[in-house]
Amino acid sequence: MLDIKFIRENKELVAEAARKKCVDFKVEELIAVDDERRALLTVVENKRAEQNRKSGV
Repeated sequence: MLDIKFIRENKELVAEAARKKCVDFKVEELIAVDDERRALLTVVENKRAEQNRKSGV
């Protein structure tokens, strides 16, 4: 399995490797989903920090 950081840094290489193996894989779609995941993770972390501040932790 490839690390998402490697995929981000080597988009063309990964896309070409997938093409050579006849795998229907869209690197840009994966990057977009990961961007969304990162944004949601930030929201969750901010909410947890807010909850901790309010509870005195």
